[in-house]
Amino acid sequence: MVSKQQLRAINAEARRATRAVAALQRQAVVSGKQAKADHAQRRELEAQAMNAELDSRMAELTGLLTNSLEDPERFGFHSLRLDPVKTPFEPGTLGRAEPEPNQGIMPEAPSGLAGHLPGVRRRYEAQVTAAEEQFKAALAAWGARERARSEKLASAKTKHDADLGMLSAIRFERGDG
Repeated sequence: MVSKQQLRAINAEARRATRAVAALQRQAVVSGKQAKADHAQRRELEAQAMNAELDSRMAELTGLLTNSLEDPERFGFHSLRLDPVKTPFEPGTLGRAEPEPNQGIMPEAPSGLAGHLPGVRRRYEAQVTAAEEQFKAALAAWGARERARSEKLASAKTKHDADLGMLSAIRFERGDG
């Protein structure tokens, strides 16, 4: 059994603990507010420094503009104009044709007694036919690649000529010729 005096001591200890917890919570809130205020103050100082830097740059640019506009001979828009340069057409790799495939080495015809053995002539003719077919396929593939390269070359040349025409039109509009 707990006596009244012990009960009062327990209640007093509980109240002290509650007050200590409340004091710690208040202190945490105050610390959080102080940290936020410090952060806001640092950001404000950074913003002020950046604004001062911008004001300085703006004053410098305003001075440059004022000085440039006061002396019309010093600065002319004509001097800023870039003249377009007519470049010759350079096709690069499109200008180089791939070499035409050669027929390669044909199988040797059987000679002498070997040419009269059964099946040798047939095998030789089959090898020749296969080599001719392979050459025809290689020639057709080369022709297709060459046509595609020629079309790309013509397209690139047409685009280059159109660009040169546009440059001439720009120069004509300016009155440069």
